[in-house]
Amino acid sequence: MHVKKGIIFYSPLRVSFGGGGTDIPPFPERYGGAALNTTIDLGVTVSYLPDSMPLELSSRDYVRSLMGSARGGSGMEGIMSLMEKHGIVRGRARINGDVPPGSGLASSSAMMTAISAMLLHLSGSKPSPDRIARMAYDSEREGLGVLLGMQDPYAIAHGGFKFMSFDGDIVKIERFPKHSRFIEGLMSNILLVYTGRSRYSGEILCEQASAAAKGDSRTIESLISLKEVALDLREAVLHEDAEAFCAAVNHGWSVKKGLGSSVSNSLVDSIIRKGMLHGAAAGRLLGGGSQGFVLFISKEAKLGALQSSMLKVSDFAFRAGLDALGTRMLGR
Repeated sequence: MHVKKGIIFYSPLRVSFGGGGTDIPPFPERYGGAALNTTIDLGVTVSYLPDSMPLELSSRDYVRSLMGSARGGSGMEGIMSLMEKHGIVRGRARINGDVPPGSGLASSSAMMTAISAMLLHLSGSKPSPDRIARMAYDSEREGLGVLLGMQDPYAIAHGGFKFMSFDGDIVKIERFPKHSRFIEGLMSNILLVYTGRSRYSGEILCEQASAAAKGDSRTIESLISLKEVALDLREAVLHEDAEAFCAAVNHGWSVKKGLGSSVSNSLVDSIIRKGMLHGAAAGRLLGGGSQGFVLFISKEAKLGALQSSMLKVSDFAFRAGLDALGTRMLGR
């Protein structure tokens, strides 16, 4: 590896409208999964600057800095070990995210796709989005011990608004170029509201995956319903039916809450109730559950009133725009 100048890679964050959880093994191997999602104009940046000193890895989000040889493990140690395995033993690497980790916007997968793209680039490769996604998925699941499905790394590496299907470890992506105006209108009415807390969703997802592996009928039925929600969302986009789209988001959240008692809580429920009273047509918590960002889709001409009402319950309520691109190099 011969690098003389610094490089920067960026991955956008992901918003899932429905189908999340159907991509987590063993469900997609047995029943097939589906999800509809988009990447947004917030993300994670990973930079690397070569020098003669032992590798230093720092992250503002984790408020940590490591230097020297790593011994594997999870978190920052695991990331440093991954970089050293790919020959990055000197220089400075920095990780910066636009939102707190564990907020339901797939920031960990955004970080890993950016790191994977950077490592592939430094090895002399010109990686495809599929290769970036697969490396990120394997690194996060096997290297860092994180339970996740295929949705997040592939959604982020490819970028944009899309329908995804999962057949085991085969991922297919469908775009909607003929419906770009409808999608732009939908995205212009999105509001994200932070609950004020983040969480590690691993316990919730482990419970779901374990129940699915044991063939628990209630869990399987719920996941099949979530797959149907993703299909309903796809149909709503194809027919440019905003009302049906919002109804599917709401139904998906209702089903999602049935997957476990820790998926929602009184704070999340109260935020969603208040949003629906102040102009939202749909509302759901993003990610595995419990904490993080609540997604709202406002009714026509109600976004301003919705945002004003949410600023009274959260200091972090903002409009999210579409990022049509996936993981990419910003500069060097």
